[in-house]
Amino acid sequence: MIATLIALSLLCLYGMEWGQEKALPDYLSKDRKNAVNGVFILIVFLSHIKFYITMSGHKYHSLGDMIYYRFFAMIGQLMVVMFLFYSGYGVMESIKKKGKPYIDNMPKKRILTTLKNFDIAIVIYLLVNIMLGNAITVKQFVLSLIAYEDIGNSNWYIFVILLCYFIHWISAKAILFTHRTTFVFSLWGVTLLNGLVLCQVKEPWWYNTLWAYPCGVFFSLYKQQIEGIVMKHFLLTVIVLSVLFLGIYLLTEDMMGIRTNALSVVYALGVVVMSMRIKIGNRILCWMGKHLFPIYIYQHVPMMVFSVVLPVWVLRDYPLAYILICFTFTMVITQVYSYFSSK
Repeated sequence: MIATLIALSLLCLYGMEWGQEKALPDYLSKDRKNAVNGVFILIVFLSHIKFYITMSGHKYHSLGDMIYYRFFAMIGQLMVVMFLFYSGYGVMESIKKKGKPYIDNMPKKRILTTLKNFDIAIVIYLLVNIMLGNAITVKQFVLSLIAYEDIGNSNWYIFVILLCYFIHWISAKAILFTHRTTFVFSLWGVTLLNGLVLCQVKEPWWYNTLWAYPCGVFFSLYKQQIEGIVMKHFLLTVIVLSVLFLGIYLLTEDMMGIRTNALSVVYALGVVVMSMRIKIGNRILCWMGKHLFPIYIYQHVPMMVFSVVLPVWVLRDYPLAYILICFTFTMVITQVYSYFSSK
C-alpha cells in the first residue's frame, strides 16, 4: 500500500519549483492554495479508506504497509489544518476587500450555502444507508443535518468550519473595524471557548485543530509584517518553526487539545513559509483543491457501497484494487456534482 504514498509524492514533485531567493508573489493565490489543498485532500482520502481496509481484516505485515500505516498515525489531524487556515485567511481577505457588505452576507453566502450543500449530501447518504440496509434513527438523521452526527459521512469538519464562520461573522460585526488586534484576540478567545465546550461532549478531533482558522485570519491581517520578518530571516524562521514543531509534537500531555492546536498553528505557518520558496502545483492538484468540498463530502459513498458489494477478500488481500475503484467513483461523483453546481 505504500504505492499510494509513492504516487502521491511523485504527483507533488510534478511541476514543483524551488530555490527562489525572494518570496513568490503568488504563494497565497487561489491556484497555489488549491494545489496545497489538493495534496491534503488526497491524504484525507487515503486516511479514510484505511478504516474500511482495516475492518476487512487486512494485516499490515509488509514493510510498505507498515510505513503506510505509520504515516497516517503520525500526521493525524494535521491533514486538515491547511483547510482551516486557508478558510480563515480567505474569509479575512474578502472582508478586507469588500468590507461591511461581505460581513452582512456571510450568514447567507458562507454559512447557509455550505449547510445547504452539505444537507443535499446527507439525503444521498440516507438513501445509500437504506439501500445497504443500515438502520438510521430519526434523531441521528436530524442531528446529521447540522453536522452534529454522521450517517456514514464526514461531518465533524463541516460542523467546525460552520462554527468558525459563525464566530468570525459575530466578531467582525462587533469590533472588526474598531481595532484589528482586539478583533484577532477576541476571535481566538471565542474559538478557544468553543473548543473547551466541544471537548466536553465530542472526541478530540472535533476541537484539536480549531486554532488553525484564527491563525489564517491573523496571517491575513499582519501579512506584510510577517513577510518582512520571514524574508529577512528565512532560515532562522524555518529553524525556529521546526524546533517548535518537534518540541510540541514530542509532548505527551494534551489537555483539552491545547497541544494539538498549538501544533496545528506551527504546522500551518510552516507550510505557508515553505510555500514562499517552494511552489507545488500542477493541473491535477489544482483540480483536486478546487473541488475540495465534493471530494471530502462524497468520498465515503463509494467506500461504503463497495465495502459491501465487493467480496471481503478483495479489501483484505487486494486493498489497492479497492482504493482504485473507490477513487475512480469519487472522481465521477465529483464531476457530476460540479456539473449540477454550475447549472
